[in-house]
Amino acid sequence: MRHYCGKASVLSRAVAYAFGLAAAATVPWPATAAGLIAADGRSSTSMAHGIAPSSLLTIDQNRATVVDGIVANWGDSLAGSTAGLSNDRLRTLLSRLRADHLLAASLAGSLEGLRNVIDNSLTVNAPVARHLLNTKALGSATSDLVYTPVTPCRILDTRFATGGVLQAGQTRNWLAANPSGNFSTQGGAGSNCGLPIKPAAVLINLTVANTTGAQNFLAVWPFNVAQPNASTVNWTAPGQQIANAVIVPLCVGVGCTSDFNSFASGQTDLIGDALGYFAAPGALPPYVDNGDGTVTDNKTGLMWEMKLATISGACTDGAQANRDARCQQNTYTWSAASPFAEPTGTLYSDFLERLNDLKKPNDGTATPCFANHCDWRIPTIGELRSILSTPYPDCSSIPCIDAIFGPTQASFYWSSSSLASSPSVAWAVSFNDGFVNFGSKSSDTHARAVRSGR
Repeated sequence: MRHYCGKASVLSRAVAYAFGLAAAATVPWPATAAGLIAADGRSSTSMAHGIAPSSLLTIDQNRATVVDGIVANWGDSLAGSTAGLSNDRLRTLLSRLRADHLLAASLAGSLEGLRNVIDNSLTVNAPVARHLLNTKALGSATSDLVYTPVTPCRILDTRFATGGVLQAGQTRNWLAANPSGNFSTQGGAGSNCGLPIKPAAVLINLTVANTTGAQNFLAVWPFNVAQPNASTVNWTAPGQQIANAVIVPLCVGVGCTSDFNSFASGQTDLIGDALGYFAAPGALPPYVDNGDGTVTDNKTGLMWEMKLATISGACTDGAQANRDARCQQNTYTWSAASPFAEPTGTLYSDFLERLNDLKKPNDGTATPCFANHCDWRIPTIGELRSILSTPYPDCSSIPCIDAIFGPTQASFYWSSSSLASSPSVAWAVSFNDGFVNFGSKSSDTHARAVRSGR
């Protein structure tokens, strides 16, 4: 064992205690501010108070001295070894070690031993008792609710709703989620606003408009629950427009014919926009029919185009140019001209341009883009494979896709991904069996559009 002079004697005392060595075997024990250090490593103060001695505490209290001693002993040798660790870097590394690792480093009898101690200190591989593990994960199925944001969407507007303006002293009932329907009767959107289930609560931006009177208020609360002595929005004069985003708990259990109530003490219009919802983990289905010709994948957040059946009115014409862009039998080319590398085929010049209203962008139509979104694109090969019901070769249904996506040809569909080694071909997925292959970009192949839904 190596012995240090001066300040290093503190290290020797800690080491001696840790291994039950007598003081006489190392160096003399000088007096310290805490009292005399006994041969077993305890100070007279600690013995007097019956405090259990701790060598690791001594190491921590004298960390700088211990580090100095190790650097003085091994620094130059370590710097000249294959490790190439300078004295400054060694000092920094040692200063950050746990006390037990630092103690082990101080006891190293060889350069290799010191390196092993340092290596081991950087790897945590000790077993941990199971009773010490306490996992707490976001999304506990028994106690937590998970928030899912949605694109802001109008779920009620009394200016256009059945029943009209809220009268003074009137209580009205509302739906905050309508998974298989829409909110048109409430003056809202003609879709389910991306709310796929009946959640526990919905975040709604509530706005009062065209207010009358002074010192009035609006309150909202869960349906089938007594009105609380609380307000949600307050106004102080006629003609005001005031908004407040609130988390509205919804009715749960039996008898929930509506989701929440509203009460206005004075006449006002009420406008509500859903911003997101709270639901228990695992409550979401894998896919949601949004009621507007689109499907949302709850795992990826992607929104997919639903195809139209061949027999539907918009798809019966024999000429593709006269059919809806979404007809399931339509096929498109990826590229139009040699060397067939650029996205110039009908996949981009016809299919996407029609979905995104780029054929006649300024014709003044009321809903220019498909499902009111103008950012439709061709999916990557990874995105396209993600909607297979089962990867190849285990697909047990034809077509190999969830029925919620609607009519689907049991054939290949284009991806936007080119083959890296041959830019004239692109990857495609067969929805007959899930097989992934590539084909010439000049080929006519089916397509399904996608967009980043949230």
